[in-house]
Amino acid sequence: MYKVLIVAATRGEIESLLTQYQAQKSLLSDKVFSFSHRRCHIDALITGVGMVATAYEMAFWLSRRNYDLLLNVGVCGSFNRDIPLGTALQITSDEIADWGAETDSSFIPMAELDFFDANQPPYEKGILRQKIDLPLQQIIPLLQVHWHYGQ
Repeated sequence: MYKVLIVAATRGEIESLLTQYQAQKSLLSDKVFSFSHRRCHIDALITGVGMVATAYEMAFWLSRRNYDLLLNVGVCGSFNRDIPLGTALQITSDEIADWGAETDSSFIPMAELDFFDANQPPYEKGILRQKIDLPLQQIIPLLQVHWHYGQ
């Protein structure tokens, strides 16, 4: 049986999937829901919002289980208003725009700092590269969130 892990920050991002396939909460974690489809056993891991929460939960779960395929799914924003809401995209490059160091007068990207090898896998020139067969789009995830309550 093919083993798949679907990762999402919040349950709301995959609620319709969990409902459609009548996913059951795992006995091993209240953050994992399991179901089967065709010849696949599928676990859905809800990590919480942000890269740190995602990295922690994935490291914890992947240290206990092996998978044939891992999918990171969820909601994201775009500066390109021509992309319809709900469009599935292949992210061709992933560069964290605000990952680095600030000086008094400039910002130094992580890829340019001496303690980071910008070409060590999975990076190429400081950029993550992924390949699957979906519409292509480049992204720039940001660590800072600006929120205006009530707007």
